[in-house]
Amino acid sequence: MKKIAIIVIALACSVALAQDVATMDDYCILISERADKFDAATLTVEKASLDPNLPESDRTAAIEYLRQDRLLIKPMRRDACHSKDLVTAKAAVRRDMERSRTLTNNYLTIAKHNLAENLRKRSAK
Repeated sequence: MKKIAIIVIALACSVALAQDVATMDDYCILISERADKFDAATLTVEKASLDPNLPESDRTAAIEYLRQDRLLIKPMRRDACHSKDLVTAKAAVRRDMERSRTLTNNYLTIAKHNLAENLRKRSAK
């Protein structure tokens, strides 16, 4: 779960750093590279890092979160590369990142609740 949050934070930071780019082509390249890394990292987390001891409902929630977040990569790349100008591209990518941030916050709220519930169950035993 920590790996998921770190990946999302790293992407958000790299997008924030991309605000200094001066041309559409450079912005497109930068966001595309970051999106590729994010996509590869989430795929790795999805396949290898999910705790096999997770209850099925938590596992399903984690996989669904990763699927939804990965679906945001294509629009982000499209917005960075096919907007009418650099200002529009940056605004659209910020909007895409806000969607990702909202999705992540929702998932982390669920994960925090599940962690608290698991700790409560363990301490009750």
